[in-house]
Amino acid sequence: MNQLTLDFSVAETPKQIMKRHDFDRYDSPHWFTTHLPNYIKLEGIIGEPCKGSGNIANLLPYFDRVGYHWTNDLDPSVDADFNLDAADPKSWEQLPEADWIITNPPFNTALPILKNSLNHARLGVIFFLRLSFVEPTEERGQWLFENPRNLDLVYPRFKFRKGKDGKQWQTDSVPIIAMIWRKDTSEARGSVTIPQSHILGFHDNPENAPSFDRQAEILRQVQNG
Repeated sequence: MNQLTLDFSVAETPKQIMKRHDFDRYDSPHWFTTHLPNYIKLEGIIGEPCKGSGNIANLLPYFDRVGYHWTNDLDPSVDADFNLDAADPKSWEQLPEADWIITNPPFNTALPILKNSLNHARLGVIFFLRLSFVEPTEERGQWLFENPRNLDLVYPRFKFRKGKDGKQWQTDSVPIIAMIWRKDTSEARGSVTIPQSHILGFHDNPENAPSFDRQAEILRQVQNG
């Protein structure tokens, strides 16, 4: 499920704490996917273990060098090839092989899903997460130190949800990062900050998203340089 755990809670009273989405699902903007060919070339078999609405998976057939792709989501209501728990290593014994794993996982189970993905993928892994994921917490710090990324793409903040009134879109407190691990090279490319002006088709909330045909056209333009 293409999702991010966002915390818009305020400390004053419990009544002000906003309920998180079911399954911690916060669907991705399409430009997470269409911008990638500027920095990474997806190829072969692609796995999407947290499909959600399919904002990533639906565009995978439009990549020039992507062959087969499969999808999974823990939520049984999601129309995916599999409905397994990607945080459970045993689930991956049932999932097909993959050259690349790409997803926007639930934040609260992102680390086990990431570990499983990196073990499963032949070429690499791309995870979209809140920038705070790179904080060296007790849970994540040692693992992130021992498994350095090849490249980080730091994106502008996105408005994944509306406020308590259900009217105004609320900006997240931190930006989004595309964390990229590659197994076919040891080259470290560091971190690249991506401004809005460098993202073709950028929009800051779901209501402003272009049509799917336009998204596919944007992906073709990016791939053609």
